[in-house]
Amino acid sequence: MIPTSRHLEYIQGYVALGLLNEAAAELELIANEDRESDEVLEIAIDVYSLQKRWDVAVTSAREFARRHPDEPKGWISWAFALRRHQGIPEAEAILLEGERHIGSTCALIHYNLACYRCQLGDHAGALERLETACRMEPQWKTAALQDPDLAPMKDEIIALDFT
Repeated sequence: MIPTSRHLEYIQGYVALGLLNEAAAELELIANEDRESDEVLEIAIDVYSLQKRWDVAVTSAREFARRHPDEPKGWISWAFALRRHQGIPEAEAILLEGERHIGSTCALIHYNLACYRCQLGDHAGALERLETACRMEPQWKTAALQDPDLAPMKDEIIALDFT
């Protein structure tokens, strides 16, 4: 029997080589009692997201967020997959719930909420979220200028000044 740690190494190697089907197949070889471990859940989220298997990514990320409600990774991954699986309103609801657990300290949550608000037509709400993210981590302005989700607000983003 191959230990789970070895399977995880194989999976990381497959992902690095772009062999996503092999990575997913390797996940299936992990012993049942280890499949729900945090390490396996985290790598499963990544593999299934890269494969665009949003339903399975949602399940893994939701479980991770349930176990670690104070960690942004689960909420962000869950929302990312849910957006693609069901839609932006559902993803936004998950990030807002995550924010209630974590607090308003995660720039990436604010950034993603800005994207969702913009795509839903709420440019004022999007700009407010984006400003918060950029005040926390100024590099988000550069990302925002290239993000297709925020393209309708490009002029407002250019005008943002944090000096």
